[in-house]
Amino acid sequence: MRLWLQLALVGALLLSVSSGVVAREKVPKGWTKLGAVEGLLSDDWYTKKTRTAVAWAREGDLSYLDPVVSTLDTSYETNARFMGYRATGPLKFYFFSMTEPAHLQPKWKSRIGRMSKFAGLALSGTDTCLVNLGSQQHATPSPPWELEATSCHEMNHLFAYQRVNAHGWSWFLEAIAENIEQSVLPAQSQMDVNDYRTYLKGYQSKDASWASLTAERNNNDVDSYRDFGPLLSSVISFLQTKYPGAVAKILKAAPGKSVDEALVAALGKNASQLEVEWKQFYGIR
Repeated sequence: MRLWLQLALVGALLLSVSSGVVAREKVPKGWTKLGAVEGLLSDDWYTKKTRTAVAWAREGDLSYLDPVVSTLDTSYETNARFMGYRATGPLKFYFFSMTEPAHLQPKWKSRIGRMSKFAGLALSGTDTCLVNLGSQQHATPSPPWELEATSCHEMNHLFAYQRVNAHGWSWFLEAIAENIEQSVLPAQSQMDVNDYRTYLKGYQSKDASWASLTAERNNNDVDSYRDFGPLLSSVISFLQTKYPGAVAKILKAAPGKSVDEALVAALGKNASQLEVEWKQFYGIR
């Protein structure tokens, strides 16, 4: 098949997924028709249960999403090994087309307000993740591997929320979620400690702290030269290398503590002390 025709067919498929409208085809095995669901737009919803999760999606997105949903149990086990415990489930995942993204859904509109740029969002204090199938901001649909990475990332937050209050833990929660994504990215995109050493060579840190780095990452009004994913993920690869099992130890110590208190209890050092070691470890000036 000619390359231009292949690209055209792929583009047509992605466009159909982004709109939530495709030619009717056979529903993949395991999906149950719900029709209209209170609080959700449209009337063509289906649901599927896996061993550890439950997914909701519209009919036109099922064939595209089914392989992604089939990875949720694997992501659960990856997160369980990484975090050192098993989250209470089933964990819930709602997938939304580009034409009717999460922030427009009546069920969560009052909670998420004007936040509209996210690929995925784990709702703290719940067992629920919201995943958009594409970016409204850039008018681009997400390929399956990206949806899988987003789902694994947001699932990591749901695990963490069962141990910690999200307030005050933002930098650590984003760092571990960015790091766990590495397990499901395409092989050529995965990064390990040696990759981070190369990536950070010559990097000059102007951040007051890991916390301030994350605050800037989450501010949609700030344009930054930083690539936040690798920076945050490098923190966890450093901790796991220098303090084996660091993430599980920190989270075991976490209930009822601030992140600094948990770091001291688990590793004997606070964030400021560990930041100095992180810079030394990677040769950051």
